[in-house]
Amino acid sequence: MNDFQTVFLHLKAILQPYQSQLVMVHDLPNKYYLNLHHTRKDGYQIFFGSAEIKKSYVSYHLQAIYFHPELLEGVSENLKKQMQGKACFNFKKLEPELLAELEALTQTCLEKFKEVGLS
Repeated sequence: MNDFQTVFLHLKAILQPYQSQLVMVHDLPNKYYLNLHHTRKDGYQIFFGSAEIKKSYVSYHLQAIYFHPELLEGVSENLKKQMQGKACFNFKKLEPELLAELEALTQTCLEKFKEVGLS
C-alpha cells in the first residue's frame, strides 16, 4: 500500500462515522464522497465532504467551511497550511496530529449544518 492510499484510508475513516446520517455518493478505492440529505429547490443535493486520491496529494473537502469560514477559527496554523482554496485540505503523507484536528473540525461542520437546518 502506498502513502497516498494510507492517507486516504485515514481520511475516509474520519468521514465514515457520519455515513448513516448523510448520503453516500461514492465509496471507491480512491474516492469517498458524502452529501447532506437536504436538496435545494433545483434538485441539487448539498455536498458535505469527501476524501480523494489525486495525482500528487490526497484531498479532504468540508463544504461547511466554504459557507461558514468562521469554523476555521481556532484551527492550527499547521492544518491551515494544508489548505488549498476555501474548503480543501491536501495531504501527501500521514500526519496523525493534523488528522485528529481534522476529525474534530468535521464534527463541528456537521453540527453547523444541523444548526442551520441543512442536515
